Amino acid sequence: MTELLTELAEGRRRLLARADELTALWQRAQSATGSPAPGEDDAEGLVTADLSRIREELHRRTFTIGLFGLIKRGKSTLLNALLGAELSPTHVTPETAVPVYVEYGDEPRAVVHLVNGEQRDVAPDEVGVWTSQKENPRNRRGVTHLRWTHPSGMLRNGVRIVDTPGLDDADADDLYTRRTIQELEAADAGILVFLSPPTVGATEMAFLREVTAAQLRKTLLVANLYPQQFHDELARTQVVEYVRRQVSRESGLKITDVEIHAVCAEDAWQARRDGDDARFELTGGAGLLRAVEEAIAANTGRRALQRVEAALDHTVEVARASLDLQVQALAGRLASGQQEQVREHSRRLTNARDDVVENRLRDVAATRTQLDALVNGLFLRTRAAVKEAVSVAELEGILTRFSREVVVTTEDAFQQLHHQLIAIHAESTRQFDAGVASTLHELGAVRPGLGVTGTGQHTPAEASALGVGTNLQGAAVGGILAGGASFALVGSLLGPIGLVVGAVVGWRLGSIVRAGRELRPLRAEVDERIVEIGDEVLGEFDRRLDDLVAAVRTAAQQRRLGFAADLRELLEMLERLSPETDSRTETLEELREILAEVERLGASRSG
Repeated sequence: MTELLTELAEGRRRLLARADELTALWQRAQSATGSPAPGEDDAEGLVTADLSRIREELHRRTFTIGLFGLIKRGKSTLLNALLGAELSPTHVTPETAVPVYVEYGDEPRAVVHLVNGEQRDVAPDEVGVWTSQKENPRNRRGVTHLRWTHPSGMLRNGVRIVDTPGLDDADADDLYTRRTIQELEAADAGILVFLSPPTVGATEMAFLREVTAAQLRKTLLVANLYPQQFHDELARTQVVEYVRRQVSRESGLKITDVEIHAVCAEDAWQARRDGDDARFELTGGAGLLRAVEEAIAANTGRRALQRVEAALDHTVEVARASLDLQVQALAGRLASGQQEQVREHSRRLTNARDDVVENRLRDVAATRTQLDALVNGLFLRTRAAVKEAVSVAELEGILTRFSREVVVTTEDAFQQLHHQLIAIHAESTRQFDAGVASTLHELGAVRPGLGVTGTGQHTPAEASALGVGTNLQGAAVGGILAGGASFALVGSLLGPIGLVVGAVVGWRLGSIVRAGRELRPLRAEVDERIVEIGDEVLGEFDRRLDDLVAAVRTAAQQRRLGFAADLRELLEMLERLSPETDSRTETLEELREILAEVERLGASRSG
């Protein structure tokens, strides 16, 4: 995991150097004109804010690989082989009960995150107590996720791996399939592991077909074979071709588009432990590492850098147009009538509201009402089923189904609303950028090249690589392309809605069904707990959605006020540097030098 990811890191550094250079030039221009630093309540200027978001994105962008598969498929062994390190003596996730995030760190460290917000450092040999099905059945400890840091070379360039809980109940496979598709949508790439001793069962094959059809572009299908099958070339070939044909036939994909990576995870991990690179190559592990590297670096990573570069090109052009306008003003080529136009534009931007956002938020409110009813309906149906249960075993089955369905249903609803908000933000930003271009053109400061900065369309993974959270956190790639702030996607893999809901359910219901309990009082207690879960889940849903709605409004307002502040600063500069001011000519010459440097920066786009 070095060559392509190193190339990706170099591309990131080149863009960061270019952003740093523009930042220095812009700060120099502000210093030359005597612009005061913004106060606590002042809006940042447009260029300053966009540069800050671009630089934050370049510093913080990570690439996430999801590891998926039913339990007992060798995912944890494969994870150790890919990392070249055993994360704990007990294997970090035997029958994983909660998501495990593995990221780069100078020292190995494990931190458990609980539904109540608590975080606990845990020793490596204690990790299984929190993450395994055996030690934490039904996630009754209320763990949202575990974060591991490790100095693995695979993780050094911003890559992280998420080992997801598997499934041991074939009857619930439709929910697990939906959940996996949700998680793949939020990831940059997915490794889908299945075990073939020596063929693939009908349940697992149906799962492979559906997930592959939905997310082929970012899914690596991995056949983990036992050593005796893997090292038998005929058996290995038969397994690979069988799966390719079945996936192709049932998904409608061309057989040439279905690639299967055959690996012996057991031997691959042993080879890594022994430091035997030649043997690791023979186990299929090295080939899978190269495929993962290409999926991240050559596809997702390259697209992400292209989007950031487009945003930086746009910011360079906005800076150039703004400097050109300042030069014209100091040179006396901005007529008094134009100065009044600047004043009027600033007033209008300061007092305006974003009607695009407000009008479209009415659609969100309508969708929200429908989805609230959908989520509420699940709780009502479950309570009705609990009251009709005739045995403890039947009740336990109802709760098992409910614990999975509530996560998937809530996540579906939240993602639908979040995608609506992304679209509203993109549409609002496009219209605002068109207004900026029109204003600067009206004042004579725009040459071809400045206009609407793009569609703002992006995949969920590209829209949020900034980690878990719902608040406005810098700029996501799609938000940068649109020239403005965006907000982190709360996806099932990257964000907390699915994690929190799953942890709440496990915490409330994990230990309630026990052998020997009488059915009637058990049903009453389960019903009470489901009501409590409903209140918590719907409350969390509403809080996070309110945060996102506020983020959309804030993003639109900040850009509007930022451009208004830039226009006001232009007029204030003219007052500070009146024709009688000795420093006016000196400032004009310095701004012309800075403008020439910015134009050079725009002409020397990074490759």
